[in-house]
This record gives sequence, structure tokens and C-alpha cells, in this order.
Amino acid sequence: MTINWNNFYEKYPGLGGELGGYFHDTETVDDESNARNLRTDLTPDDRIDLLRELMGDAHKLMANIDDDWQAMAASANRQIYNVADARAWLMRIMVVWQEELTRLQSNGSKS
Repeated sequence: MTINWNNFYEKYPGLGGELGGYFHDTETVDDESNARNLRTDLTPDDRIDLLRELMGDAHKLMANIDDDWQAMAASANRQIYNVADARAWLMRIMVVWQEELTRLQSNGSKS
């Protein structure tokens, strides 16, 4: 199957950029740590905005995982061999992002 990169990045612009940029080259750290420490260089409010965007893209991707799982895996540079594993991987990342979003909001950043 040929991966339509343009389509993936158009459908999930925030997610595509962060998977390709942040997860792609971080093989020495586990994925949950990568997700938790994503863009800690940003201010808390900017991280909240980013995490909200990523969660929106991730929910869209989850709804279309059957069609887009291979592009997701390739973008993140992960060895994912089927749609069930892709769904499980994305769900683990989403749980961490939601926890981080909740933590940031409970620390007094924008809600």
C-alpha cells in the first residue's frame, strides 16, 4: 500500500507534524515519556493549545484508523504491523496527552 503523506498531513496537521518531528527520532525513550515531555519548551498555555490540537487530530485519526494507521506508524517511525496495534499505540499516547492536559489546567493555566 502506498502512503499518501499529503493526505495524512492535511487531515491531521498538528499530529502529523509532531509525530514526524518529535517522535520520529526518539527511539531511546519510551513513547509514553515522549508524549509526556512533548514540547516542554513551550509555555504552559501554549502547551495546552498544542495538546488540545493534538487531541482533536488524534480523535479524528482514531475514527479513521483503518485508513491511516500506516501513515501514522511511518510518521512516528514506529514498527506497527496492524490496525489493532496502531489503535492501541495511539490510545496510549492519547491517555498521556490527556493526563498532561489535565495536569497543566489544574496548575492554573488556561482552562
